[in-house]
Amino acid sequence: MIAGYRDFLITSRGASAAFIGLLFVSLSVAASRGGDHATRERRVVLGGSSSLALFDIFVVSIASLLGGDGNFAIVNILMAWVGFWGVSNLLPRSIRAGNLRPGAAHRPLNVAFATASVGLYTIQFVLGIALLVDIQSQFILRALLFTLVALYASALARAWEIAWIRPTDIEVSAVPAGRAGDAQTRRPLMERSSSVVWWTRGDSNP
Repeated sequence: MIAGYRDFLITSRGASAAFIGLLFVSLSVAASRGGDHATRERRVVLGGSSSLALFDIFVVSIASLLGGDGNFAIVNILMAWVGFWGVSNLLPRSIRAGNLRPGAAHRPLNVAFATASVGLYTIQFVLGIALLVDIQSQFILRALLFTLVALYASALARAWEIAWIRPTDIEVSAVPAGRAGDAQTRRPLMERSSSVVWWTRGDSNP
């Protein structure tokens, strides 16, 4: 059955290889912008997870061209395990950097990316086993191919986010939440102090 998708696999192999190259260029450019520890770690985690997804697609595509449906199922299972291993290493880095704590900049997006990674690799693993059990299932085969498309979307969304981490994001992430709150409370006090000084000066003049 997988032989009927040979053109898709060939295109997918070439596209994933090209995107991996472009991702490394994007990471190099983004790294030159600097930033605080949390921002640098966010780039590392986004870049690593995007590379994992593209590497998954590349290996599945090229290995599936060498074998049949059983080989396609086994490669998907193995690459899902590689994905789990990668997430287990990247997720703690994001947690230690504070990018998933309440109030962190872009926390909802960071949580969404982490959830998507775990979810897609789980689906890939389960569908790979299901295809081994029912090797003639056209539905499961197509579902696995759509999982590869979803991995593409996930990887490109992360790469886009890496390219658009702006200097303003770096400045916001560099200010602790407590200090930001103190700055907001100090400003009205300074304004009131200035008003008092102006009033006393005006009152002292005849």
